[in-house]
Amino acid sequence: MKQQQGMTAIGFILIMAMIAFFTAIGLKLIPMYIEYYSVTSILKTIQGEPETASRSAAEIEDTILKRLSINEINRVTKDDITITKEGKKVIIEIAYEARVPLFGNLDVIGDFKDNRVEVTAP
Repeated sequence: MKQQQGMTAIGFILIMAMIAFFTAIGLKLIPMYIEYYSVTSILKTIQGEPETASRSAAEIEDTILKRLSINEINRVTKDDITITKEGKKVIIEIAYEARVPLFGNLDVIGDFKDNRVEVTAP
């Protein structure tokens, strides 16, 4: 008698369920991290602009909000942006929380607090 090889139907269904579960999680998390990297990119762009240090805090905030709007980033609000001036140095920080519904009443929460750049006037 020949020994059977292969996967049972139950084993196949379990493997497919695991793949579907992790794919669903990935599809929910990837946009949140793409948004985070867009925010980081906006801050680095502003850091590289030579006139940033000479602008007022309101002008810098307005520029950031416009760029966030252009990139369709709606989770970051005006309250999430902190701009402080210390002498010739300007510190810009964006700390926000992203909440994405996962399944039913379960949410994934991303706490992004490390978006910080320093700009020094020439």
